[in-house]
Amino acid sequence: MKYEVGQIIYLLNDKTLKVIPAQICEEVVRNTLSGKEVTYLIQMPDKKRTKANISDIQTQIFTDANMLKSYMFNNAKKMITKLLDDAHKLEKLFISTDNNEIKEYFEAHIKPKKETTKKTKKNDNTEHVQQSKNDDTMVSVDIGNGMKARVRVEDLTNLNLS
Repeated sequence: MKYEVGQIIYLLNDKTLKVIPAQICEEVVRNTLSGKEVTYLIQMPDKKRTKANISDIQTQIFTDANMLKSYMFNNAKKMITKLLDDAHKLEKLFISTDNNEIKEYFEAHIKPKKETTKKTKKNDNTEHVQQSKNDDTMVSVDIGNGMKARVRVEDLTNLNLS
């Protein structure tokens, strides 16, 4: 992409969703036997006015704030749509009368906790093993926004949705 010295660009980190403005401060043109190579250096808005090669930047680059805004709105809209679609899928658990449908949903979306053992030492230096419940008794349900719920499989079958 072609930039102009002095041009302001916007760097979007997809992981943190942080937007940082930067300025194109140098255009470096190299004429070699293999052809012409153009690279750009950017200046960051920190106290030291750090310079970096634009090709080393691991973020998305936008040349227009309105394009960046539109991109971010579209991503937010997609995420909201996905969250609502997932919620609508969960609604089926309340209205479904087909146990197979519920079972398929849980098998596709919920991972049962694995059986674990924990060794502890008693006062007499003998080992004591604590074993968690079997895989088939509890499942962990991702309910979104970083929250999980533990559900006993027995409770699901007791609902008699058929």
